[in-house]
Amino acid sequence: MGRFLLAMTLHENEFRKLQAEVDAVVGHDRLPRLSDMPKLPRVRAVAKETLRWRPVTAGGLPHQLTKDDVYTLENGEKVFLEAGANVHPVQWSIHREPKRYPDADSFRPERWLEPSWPTYKEPLTTYPNLQNFSAFGFGGAFVLDNILPNARCISRLQRSLGAVISRR
Repeated sequence: MGRFLLAMTLHENEFRKLQAEVDAVVGHDRLPRLSDMPKLPRVRAVAKETLRWRPVTAGGLPHQLTKDDVYTLENGEKVFLEAGANVHPVQWSIHREPKRYPDADSFRPERWLEPSWPTYKEPLTTYPNLQNFSAFGFGGAFVLDNILPNARCISRLQRSLGAVISRR
């Protein structure tokens, strides 16, 4: 949540857009609920962009391969990785791949909301979401850890939004 607060502090215009979306959907009498999420694409975009912009485990965590794999480098060269080898996916680099994330060092929630960005998906009642997002891991653990990240992260964001953007 610290990264979310940092993003909102540094990007007041994004905070105002976020507040406007929440106010339009839920009003001033309650906090957003999980059932409101289809109508809150900016909330979901800000959550996902926060995790991309400042990943929790920027250096990643090592994983051991359970089967042989082949990794293809940008130049087309292939590298064979034997089962049992340790690989270390570096989140910071993954989330700054220039073709997928243009202007990667900038906090840009619109990359998830506007068709001109390579990360955009439709419908906006479903996307963006945190399902299958590398911020939550890879491999077998990814499957287990990815069941509820959307709900957990959004729930924490909702509580923070309620505390931060309350107009009372």
